[in-house]
Amino acid sequence: MIVKIFCAVLVALGVSVAIVLGGLIVLASCVSGRKKPAGDNTADDEDTFMYTNYMQGFYL
Repeated sequence: MIVKIFCAVLVALGVSVAIVLGGLIVLASCVSGRKKPAGDNTADDEDTFMYTNYMQGFYL
């Protein structure tokens, strides 16, 4: 019986830690996303890079 309670406590702690870590990761990504200047087109550059790779594979 004590082992079951101990396992339940461990599972509850693990789930709560995972939720807290997930929230911290989401917060960190939001904060880092807001720090980018308005003229920063890194996402567009990545999209065009993927598109050129796709077209190279298509023409080959």
